[in-house]
Amino acid sequence: MALAGPVIGAPLEDSGAGAVWLFPGRTTAKGSSVFGAGTLGTVASGARLGTAFPR
Repeated sequence: MALAGPVIGAPLEDSGAGAVWLFPGRTTAKGSSVFGAGTLGTVASGARLGTAFPR
């Protein structure tokens, strides 16, 4: 799946569980999505989601 827009990692959000923000084709919050421990169905405190992205 190709992503069209900036993807921003926030590894320290929610007590270090982390989150990833997707901004579809623009750099405003309108239409953006966030994926974190709650939306992924995990409570992995300290998981630091968004620390690294594969190239």
